[in-house]
Amino acid sequence: MIQISKKIILFFIGSAALVGGIDVAIVTDTERVDLLAADMEAYYVEFQDYPHVQKGERLLGKDIPNTHSMPEYETSRGEHGFQVIYETDTQIISKGYGVQAEQRTWVKERTLPVASSTPK
Repeated sequence: MIQISKKIILFFIGSAALVGGIDVAIVTDTERVDLLAADMEAYYVEFQDYPHVQKGERLLGKDIPNTHSMPEYETSRGEHGFQVIYETDTQIISKGYGVQAEQRTWVKERTLPVASSTPK
């Protein structure tokens, strides 16, 4: 039995990469949040409501990354908005949209578990 392996070589040019002759856009976290927010707004225009989107679900036919969720909210006055919450290796970040955007925009540092003892 012969085993064949392929190597993929990435060439970075600005904010895009060339992968095996195919041009692939590199999307930053900020750009992804903006794209997801635009999809939430498009959903609202079509259905007059914001969906509650969990990690790994689909929105308007697009896959949502396993690191992102978009909970919607309703204030006591009946006003609506949503957050885009995503995780990095070191932080959990929320960007709010709607009437409570400022209160729902925050960054929390992730705490890493520390062993209580070291094996001998």
